[in-house]
Amino acid sequence: MVNAGQHAETARSLKVLLMSFERDLIDALDHVEEGFHTDELAYLALTQKVEQAFRDKLAYKLHRRFEGRGPELLVCREWQRADLALVNKDGPRLLLEAKAGYTFDIMMRNKGFDFAKLCASDLRKAAALAVKMNCSPEIYALAIATHPHAAPAPEYRAAVKYYPGVRKYATAANNHDAVKAVMRETMTDFEEVHHLPVAAGQAFGTKVSLLVWLYRAKRIEAEATSVPLRT
Repeated sequence: MVNAGQHAETARSLKVLLMSFERDLIDALDHVEEGFHTDELAYLALTQKVEQAFRDKLAYKLHRRFEGRGPELLVCREWQRADLALVNKDGPRLLLEAKAGYTFDIMMRNKGFDFAKLCASDLRKAAALAVKMNCSPEIYALAIATHPHAAPAPEYRAAVKYYPGVRKYATAANNHDAVKAVMRETMTDFEEVHHLPVAAGQAFGTKVSLLVWLYRAKRIEAEATSVPLRT
């Protein structure tokens, strides 16, 4: 005979199983910059590709949101090779893959760095993992573009990643509206779920923003290659 406690636990598990986490993810994205010290994000974005630092703060935001549920819903980083996952006892409920570049990468129209191809590959791998685990998680791609508002002075070039590109494309044509237009043209296989500019602060005398897009694929076909499960 099932007691009231078992009924309550089953109801909680069913609620987690059926709910969408899209709104939680968007809200965490909208406030992720609050997790960084003043100008920290600008420094990180100019000195490395920033997807890991951004992902880590996003994961912690989600952890704080869900930690009251205990082990019923866990926020995991680098889970089974997924950048970020929401996981319960039945498997992943959400998988997110992040890719980072620069706005000049976008304005070059994918000559060498192609957000569309990279995100599509990531989502196919996530879909393959879902198939392997016999589950149906929400699957998202996060595209992050660093936007220096000007080129740092040459004496900082040793610290600034991809300094030649930053300097070459620090032009009036490389602006938020132009970048958004190119993303609309090139990300046609994706549904834009959310977009936001993030004020990263200043580093090396340069103001920095991040342009962030959250996508889901209009259609995902799992990668043909096998996805080994990590234990």
